Amino acid sequence: MTASIRSKPFVFVSHAKHDKAHTPLLASVVTALIEKGLKIWLDDPRALGFSDADIATHFHDLRGDGRWEDQIDDALEDAACILVCVSRKFCERYELDTYKKEGVIWREVSQALTARKAVVCRIDDVAFTAIPVRIGEAQIIDLQADPGRRQALLEDVGRVMERTLQRRLASLGEAPARDPFLPFLANRQSQEQKAEIRLRETLGQSVRALIAKAPRNECPDQFMDRLRRHTSARVLGEGRCCEVLKVDWPRVDRAEEFDSWYENSLRSALKLPDKDVGAVLRRARQAPLLVQSVMDFDDWHKGSARIVQAWVEYWSRLSTAGSGAPLLPVLMVVTEAAPPGWKPVPALRNQRGVSTRQAWKDLGKLAKAQTKRPAASGFGVELLEILGPLYRKDADDWRRKHIEDTSSPLYLDLGRQFETFFAGKARKTGISMEDWNNRLLPVLAKDTTSLRINPR
Repeated sequence: MTASIRSKPFVFVSHAKHDKAHTPLLASVVTALIEKGLKIWLDDPRALGFSDADIATHFHDLRGDGRWEDQIDDALEDAACILVCVSRKFCERYELDTYKKEGVIWREVSQALTARKAVVCRIDDVAFTAIPVRIGEAQIIDLQADPGRRQALLEDVGRVMERTLQRRLASLGEAPARDPFLPFLANRQSQEQKAEIRLRETLGQSVRALIAKAPRNECPDQFMDRLRRHTSARVLGEGRCCEVLKVDWPRVDRAEEFDSWYENSLRSALKLPDKDVGAVLRRARQAPLLVQSVMDFDDWHKGSARIVQAWVEYWSRLSTAGSGAPLLPVLMVVTEAAPPGWKPVPALRNQRGVSTRQAWKDLGKLAKAQTKRPAASGFGVELLEILGPLYRKDADDWRRKHIEDTSSPLYLDLGRQFETFFAGKARKTGISMEDWNNRLLPVLAKDTTSLRINPR
């Protein structure tokens, strides 16, 4: 069962840090939520004048340990409602984050809208024309023009919280008693969240492409399997998962050769000897189609970035032609196993003399160029952070998240095991996901009764 169902539901307040000191309506909104009897998640409540006693009574789960970004991600996922407080500074920050496809405010808004947990209010004189289009898709309660609309805001928050909790309660009957991929949750949250956002966007009958990269010992196959079986089930609900089509990656030397070879690979995977591949892909379907290809980094050469560009353009053309189906093409570039400790890309070189750093730089340029496409094109590309080593802090965060009883034998046993996992050189370098999984599963096999049921 999720934390949000076990404990009191709470409201995540998304805002610009600047507004704590300069926008009085922000404190007024938070106070109104508290007076309504609601728990709040807000970073640094003291900056709004709340005392330690207030924080202990009215604010949710403000831990002093762990990475701040992970705490925000956990709170966004667990919140029953995300209240987006729009201001001039908030909109400026959102536009900057959107350009980079990362950043706290961008993540908060994306999660609020895609998870259907958003309530939006205007708390200063920011022009409505300056509010980003995506935020404007939600109804905006204008507290700046009419502070009396606070009651309407509270009613909207209540409705969203009730809807979220009803969805979670309904999902409990669909969830397995224990998620078989729990070991792979330790430090994949950022990548999975971005993939989830893209997956949700496909539900608007659009095409969203993902490019990911990982050494073999970081378990890319399991990450993809989790995306299919777990992440898509959370997005779609009602016990559904996205469909998967595994397509061989063409081993060609020139971008000009790519389309015909890739279309043949698609035709073979779809078992369509004669039919139009594009027409079949554009058919309406109940669940998104995840079209997965894997490229071995040993095959990467100087022209490979242009070949990946050809893959991007193939799916862009399909989107432009009017895809009537939700499509999520995924390209995973897999390197040889890498020794832990690398940041942010392992320093590997393939048989052709190409370095992973150069390849990832080329992919970064490609993904950045896609951000210039019009939003209305119905197509987008996301370059996921590389799947990387796991550190002791990741392991401790995983243990806190998935074992409710901190006095249980399993919780204590894992603490002792982690001392062994991350001894010696591993204190600095971390361990690979493959190593983590191989060491963790035997420990979990002894006692799984303390693990949380995790239907999310």
